[in-house]
Amino acid sequence: GEGATSKIFKVEDMKTNKIYAAKIFKKDSSCFKMEEECLTLLKNKGVKNIVNLIDSRQGTIKYKNAAANKQYLILEFAEKKDLSRYIKIVEKGFVESQAQLLFTKILDIVKEIHKNHICHRDLKAANILLDNNFNPIICDFGFSTYNSNRLTEGCGSPYYAAPEIPRENEIKRYDGFQVDVFALGVLLFNIVYGRHGFTEPYQTDKAYKYILMNKPDKFWQQQTLNPPPSTEFKDLYFAMIDPDPKKRPEITQIENYKWIEDFKKKSDEDKKGIELQLYEEFCERENKIRLSTQKKIKRDNNNVNCSCGNKDTGEEEEGHFSDKTTLIRLCNDWKCLEFFIEIEGYLKPFQFMNDFYKKIEDEYEKNNEDENENEKDKDYNCEIIFVDDNLHFKAIFTIDQDDIGES
Repeated sequence: GEGATSKIFKVEDMKTNKIYAAKIFKKDSSCFKMEEECLTLLKNKGVKNIVNLIDSRQGTIKYKNAAANKQYLILEFAEKKDLSRYIKIVEKGFVESQAQLLFTKILDIVKEIHKNHICHRDLKAANILLDNNFNPIICDFGFSTYNSNRLTEGCGSPYYAAPEIPRENEIKRYDGFQVDVFALGVLLFNIVYGRHGFTEPYQTDKAYKYILMNKPDKFWQQQTLNPPPSTEFKDLYFAMIDPDPKKRPEITQIENYKWIEDFKKKSDEDKKGIELQLYEEFCERENKIRLSTQKKIKRDNNNVNCSCGNKDTGEEEEGHFSDKTTLIRLCNDWKCLEFFIEIEGYLKPFQFMNDFYKKIEDEYEKNNEDENENEKDKDYNCEIIFVDDNLHFKAIFTIDQDDIGES
C-alpha cells in the first residue's frame, strides 16, 4: 500500500522466513520519528492491540536496480488486513450487538493510547488492522503527537477529520484528543451501517451541513437506514461528532452512554455468544473478499487467447517468480506482457508483471548488448531487497491476493 508519507511492503525475513510489513518513509519524514517513538512508548507501557514494532532502521534500500538511503520500520504483519475491506465487501455494517462489541474493543484501545498522553489523529477503518481472530489492532501512528491542545497542522482523512482541523490555508488551533473522538464517531456509523453518515465532508452536503449546524433531527431526516437507528445509538453518535469540540465527551466518558452501557451489562455467556457470531460474520465476509479477488478463469490450453490476439500454442512457459508462486505466460509471442498466476488450479491475471517484464527488457538492452543470444534466457531476480548491516528482507508480491490484478 501507499500513503501520503510512506509505502508499505509485505516482506519476508530471509534468515527466519517470518513475514512482516516494511513501512518505507519518504525522505526526511517527521512521521518516521513520531511513529517510532509512539509505538515504542506504548509497547513499553504494555498497551495491547497496537501494531507491534519489530525494528526501526535507516539504511540502503535497493529497489528495481536503484539504491537509496531510507528510513523504515519493520512491523508485525496482520494477515487479515484492515477493517475497511470487511465493510466495503458487503456495503453494510454489523448487527447491533456485534457492532457494540467491535466498537467497544476499539474504544478500549484508544482509551489506553490517550491514557499515555498520545493522540492518534488518523483514526479510520483502514487503520484498524485485524489479527487472526479478527480482534482490532490500531496502526499508523505517523500523525500522532503527545498531549497538546494547541495543534495547528491539518492531517488525517477528510472523511474522519473534525471540522476544527484546518483545511488548505486555514489557521486554526485544535485539541488532538477531541479530534480522535470525532473520528471514532464517524467510525461508529461505518461499523453500524457500512458507510459514512454523509456523502461528502463539506457544507454543500446536506447531511454534513446539519452536523455542522448541530441539528440532529434534520440530519436523521436525510438518512434512509435499515434497521432504523435506536435512540441510544443516535445520542452517542451525535455526541461524538458535536461540531463544538468542547461539548464532545472525553474518551473515558463514551462508555457511559447507554448504547455501550447496555452491551457491558450483558452476561459473560451472552458476550461469548456475540463474540462467536462476530467471528463467524468476519469469516463469511473474508470468504466474499477471497471470491471477489480470485476471478476464476477456466483453464483450457487448447483455446486461450491473450489480449494481444495471439493464440496459445498449447505449451505453457513457466517461470518461478519466487518460492511461493509460479508465473505462467500462455501467449506464443515472447513480447506479450500478459502473465497469469495459478492458484488452486485456476489462472488469474497478474498485471504486476507489466512492470517486471519491462524491467527485464531494459536490463537486457542495457547490460547484455554484446552477450551471446542465449543470455536472453537468463533468470532475472525481481525481488526488492531491504539491506543494512543487520537486517535483510525481501518483498513478496505473489502471496498477497491484493496484488493480483493490480500494477
